[in-house]
Amino acid sequence: MSGPDKKVLMQAAELAEKGQYEQALGLLQSYLKEHPQDPEALNDAGTILYCLHRGREAIEYFQKARSLSRGEILAQVLFNLCEAYLAERCPEEAVGLLDEMTSHNILNVDTLNRIAQCFVDKNALGPAIEMLLYSLRLAPNQEILRPMLEIIRSRRAAVFLYGEQERRLEGLQSYLQERYRVYPCIGGNLPAVGEGVCRQAVSIFAGISRALLDSRYQRGPSILFLDYEDLGNPAIEQIDWTGIQALFVPCTAVAEQIRQRLGAIPSAVRVGTIGPSVDAESIGFLERKKGKRLAAVGPWTAHHNPMFLLHCMQKLHYLDADMRLYLAGEFEDESVRQYVESMIEAMGLDNAVFLDGVPRNWQRWLKDKHYIVSAAVDGRAMPSVLCGMAAGLRPVVHQFPGASEFVEPQYQFLLAEDFCRQILEGAYEPQRYREWVVDHYSPVQIYLPLVRVLSEMEHQLMLQSGGPQAQEQPTFKPASAEYSPACRPVPISSPVPSVKAAAEPPVPSSSTSESEMEETIEELARKALEAAQRLSSFSGKVGSAPAGAAACSSPERSPSASPF
Repeated sequence: MSGPDKKVLMQAAELAEKGQYEQALGLLQSYLKEHPQDPEALNDAGTILYCLHRGREAIEYFQKARSLSRGEILAQVLFNLCEAYLAERCPEEAVGLLDEMTSHNILNVDTLNRIAQCFVDKNALGPAIEMLLYSLRLAPNQEILRPMLEIIRSRRAAVFLYGEQERRLEGLQSYLQERYRVYPCIGGNLPAVGEGVCRQAVSIFAGISRALLDSRYQRGPSILFLDYEDLGNPAIEQIDWTGIQALFVPCTAVAEQIRQRLGAIPSAVRVGTIGPSVDAESIGFLERKKGKRLAAVGPWTAHHNPMFLLHCMQKLHYLDADMRLYLAGEFEDESVRQYVESMIEAMGLDNAVFLDGVPRNWQRWLKDKHYIVSAAVDGRAMPSVLCGMAAGLRPVVHQFPGASEFVEPQYQFLLAEDFCRQILEGAYEPQRYREWVVDHYSPVQIYLPLVRVLSEMEHQLMLQSGGPQAQEQPTFKPASAEYSPACRPVPISSPVPSVKAAAEPPVPSSSTSESEMEETIEELARKALEAAQRLSSFSGKVGSAPAGAAACSSPERSPSASPF
């Protein structure tokens, strides 16, 4: 940039400092006619337009500056663009910037909280909750947000979660309880709620259960999850598909087996895939080196195919006598136990294969292992394989139908020779295995199809009840594995807490009691704002805006004219 050009930009910044925005804008626009590709000038013009409450025009300048910027200038433009989106009540567009803002270390909890407030203002309660949950993950000490979440959840549809075994509900229940009012119903139990709640409820059936088959259970819009263990249940043919709007299976191979069994799945039922949910944050990761200890996890049945696994291990042990295989889990079939014990002895693997039973501490058991292996004939072993990958173990998986929907082809084997080749010659990259699980199987990623269906069902329920309609929101995907905004707004039948204007940009607020909401909302908003500001200043995970962001881009220009 030449001296005269720089002088013009500095003059514009000085005028803006004095509040003479129109004159400053005129100088910048004249400059941009000759220098239309200058990102700093575009950013400055956008900032001044924002000061003039011409937010839509400011967004256009910031967007162009974004396409031309790099490095620190880009960070400043991103921050300004996000603020302009919020001022114009465009939280969906602001969400689209979060990944980039994170990479430039300028995302803070105050920004997330204000995005949530924008969604609340538009009655888009699902996205609002996702933003607040994201904010809490970055800074868990924001206790003020928890009662706000509780009030927003109370405005959403209830979810009745049915299952015969509690284990079938665990991951799903944990995920949904952060977002909805969830009533788990184990066995034949009915939810103890009033008629009003039932009218605004969605039923989710995890597997074939009495509640699914019993006509006495009156259900509204419903979602059905079927897993591998449901395929052999004769009752699968007795399912009444009335009211079931979506079926989720772990992979497309399971859906195909269901079609073959039933002849067809009703055309009105949407079929989607939701694999195992793995909370990688709860699994300790170790950057380990390539070693010779293999882990395999049951429960051991013919489906887990320990017979073939032993044949693979016998060949591997022949090639490298230091290789060891550790089997964890119970034997559900006594004949399988007898066969495995007999083959271990017959193959001379007494000192190479060990039956560890059910470990007291799974993380400790995985700590000294290097591979997580499976010879299962279907995907029943994949939850354990994915947990092993999250801990840093290399997967080696038999090529069952649908295996490629769980792991990449380079980690699959067909013959015993392939099994040995993968372990003896394959690359070893623990961080990559964990990242695969985080990117593909974290709860907020894996349950996205469910979130979309639930949001649509909520919308239908509210329309049927005559509640106020929310402004339509476009579908959008999460920017990272940290959050997953719901893709459709949900209208509500009663007011949701909002935040009155504050000296600084507002954050969403609420109260623990509806009756006290109006009396305490301003106080909660003030506390929330103070908490967000404190946390954004010292949280190790939360970035802050770089110097000069949300202001004029040049370090020599004063930021005092900035509204941000």
